[in-house]
Amino acid sequence: EDKWVVGGAVSNGASVLDWLSEALGAPPEHDVGTLLAEAESVSPGSAGLLALPYLLGERAPWWRSGLHGAYVGLRRDHGRGHLVRAVVEGVAQQLALILAAVKDAGVEVTEIRATGGALASPLWSTILASALEMSLRQAPSSEGTAVGAALLGHHALGELADLDEVAEIVTLERETAPDPRAAEIYRAMRPLIEPAVTGLDAVFTALDELPSESAAEVP
Repeated sequence: EDKWVVGGAVSNGASVLDWLSEALGAPPEHDVGTLLAEAESVSPGSAGLLALPYLLGERAPWWRSGLHGAYVGLRRDHGRGHLVRAVVEGVAQQLALILAAVKDAGVEVTEIRATGGALASPLWSTILASALEMSLRQAPSSEGTAVGAALLGHHALGELADLDEVAEIVTLERETAPDPRAAEIYRAMRPLIEPAVTGLDAVFTALDELPSESAAEVP
C-alpha cells in the first residue's frame, strides 16, 4: 500500500527493428543480428540521421496514438547500417526523454535495471546506456514484467513479506557502461526530437487525410 510506480510506457521498442528488417526485404541470412552487426560499424548519431520510431503512435511522453514515424536528415551517403542504427538510437532516445520526465517530477534515479530480449545485443545495451547516461544492470531473465507479476503474487499470498526484499531477490548479471562520446552526441540530438515531432504534425495530418487503399480494404 505504500509503494508506487512512477514512469512511462512506450509503444515502440525492438519491434521497430523487426519491422525495418522486413521492410528492407532482408533475406533470411540477413536477420536482425546481421543488421545490428552492420549498424555497429556506423558511428554514434548515424551520420546526422534522426529516426522518429513511432510506428504505433507513442505513449510517454507524447501520448499521441496518431503519431507517425519518420527519418529526418536522410542523405545519399546513408546506407542500411545507418537506417538500422538510427532506429535503435531513436528508441533509446525515447526512453531518455522518459527518464528526463521522471527526474523533472522530482524522482531521484540512482540505478537502471534493464530486461528484455533486445538487450542481449551489446549494441542495443550500449546505445541505451549512452542515451540514458547511466550504466545498465541487466537481470538474467528477459521477462521482467512476468517476474515482477510473480513476485507481487507471492507478496499478495503472504509468501514475500516485504517488497523491499525484491531488490535482493532479483539477481543482476551483465553491466553495460555508457560510451562518453556517444552520450555527448545523443545529448546534442535529443532537443531536436520535439521540434521534429511538432514540425511534422501538420504533414502527418494531411497524409492521413489522403485516400488510402489499405484503409479502404479494412472491413
